[in-house]
Amino acid sequence: MPEVSSRNVIQVKKTEREGPTENKTQKLTEIKPFKVSYLLGKNPAELTTMDELKEYAKGKGYKPGWVYYQAKQRGWIH
Repeated sequence: MPEVSSRNVIQVKKTEREGPTENKTQKLTEIKPFKVSYLLGKNPAELTTMDELKEYAKGKGYKPGWVYYQAKQRGWIH
């Protein structure tokens, strides 16, 4: 079952066409699944759990200390 905080998306890479340009037949050669997080569009103040903070930080490319600092600021860590 997919996670609640993300949705699965399939990226299709087109590599070969058959026939003239009018022919819409294509060969599917590669499928790469990836996740898109809805959290990345939120303001960090709207995040309510450590898991959300971690996923947000990973998606934005923040250092691990950012999660600790945010949790400490909110009083989640003493």
